[in-house]
Amino acid sequence: MNRIRNYAASGDLKNLGKRGKPYFVEEYGITLPFCPFCHELAYEKTHCVFCGAEFEELSKQELEEQKKANHEITVKYKNITIHQVCCGAYVFRDGKFISHASLTKPQNEKQLLQMAKHYAGEK
Repeated sequence: MNRIRNYAASGDLKNLGKRGKPYFVEEYGITLPFCPFCHELAYEKTHCVFCGAEFEELSKQELEEQKKANHEITVKYKNITIHQVCCGAYVFRDGKFISHASLTKPQNEKQLLQMAKHYAGEK
């Protein structure tokens, strides 16, 4: 299946055809992927929008390490799902986004479950 690729208008795609794994850097409290060739933020999972390089897939272990570094936790309670990334909690009811909460610090699973109970109408 051919997918449309997005590229930056100012990108000269000098690394088109090159392959490499993104590297990760913590910026503003979140661990983000960067292109191994031009060192720009990786806006796409498959390729660099600035230089055209292809990104190799991350291993399950690498994905888990990134999730752990970003405090990614998902909890479900009844029809409520909360997905936390760093200090942001995204709340869904019946699979539909209803709210974003900015947290002062990442919460643990128990704290997120309490938040989900609140959104479900329980105390």
